[in-house]
Amino acid sequence: MSDLQRSFARAKLAGLPFEPLPPPNHLVENEEDEIDDLKPMPDAPDDDSSSASSASSASSTGTIRPSPSKHLFARPKGFSNRKGSEPLPWNDHFTRELYLKFARPTENVTYHAYITPPTAKGPLLVTHHGAGSSGLSFALFASEIRKALPDGGVLSLDARGHGETVVEKLEPSPSDATPDLSHEILSQDLLDVILG
Repeated sequence: MSDLQRSFARAKLAGLPFEPLPPPNHLVENEEDEIDDLKPMPDAPDDDSSSASSASSASSTGTIRPSPSKHLFARPKGFSNRKGSEPLPWNDHFTRELYLKFARPTENVTYHAYITPPTAKGPLLVTHHGAGSSGLSFALFASEIRKALPDGGVLSLDARGHGETVVEKLEPSPSDATPDLSHEILSQDLLDVILG
């Protein structure tokens, strides 16, 4: 609430009879004492001006509770209640799964990607996930794109060290324990898949 709203609410509420509310339940030691201290709230004066309703709504924002009958927090239709974090079936969202092999001077890479190719002259959207994710992170996105853009396609790559993309070093070294995820390497991987 802004300072202006606070000062307005104070001015409007200054003339109303005020009785302090009992402390919240977690602060009351004995529930019977709390029930005995409850007094009915005074009726607000009938004032149909817009300023009175503004003050009333501004002062009561802490008491708004969603109605259970409105199902505000219900899961959307078609939402499956899967246990844990089971992977999505890729073929519900993409038409093909690709394994593309590339040989480089220092490594052999097998890229794993999912694709729904574009039809006619539709665009191909290429996705690249962040750390800890995989190409399937864009599964629902791919389905929604196809609904909105039926001729469009989506290519979703598993980055190195993620999903099913495998990097085999030809001359392994101790520094190879963690994959090189620099922008240069990830960009080159993406170019290899798109242009390869």
